Amino acid sequence: TIKDQFISRGDMLLFQTKLIGSWIYEGQRLTEPTRGIKAHAREIRHGNFSAKSGIVTDNTNITFRSRSARIVWLVQLSSEMWEYSSPYERQYEPESICE
Repeated sequence: TIKDQFISRGDMLLFQTKLIGSWIYEGQRLTEPTRGIKAHAREIRHGNFSAKSGIVTDNTNITFRSRSARIVWLVQLSSEMWEYSSPYERQYEPESICE
């Protein structure tokens, strides 16, 4: 898993090629100092079976999972939206959501 950092596809490919030939174990902290990549080996599998450790080869498929995905919603309310239209109801206009 990767937390609190952005890693492009090119960085993922570089990180994967740097790991070829290395022995990794479950729970190991993995780093690539030239790019500043920090990762954590959460699960190692061989086919349908879970393993505690293994060697990374050319045929190894590495799945990158982000643990820090966030969505930020920005809603702007104008003063007119808070004015009363009748004594008992507020007047809400449709809000627009920017993507």
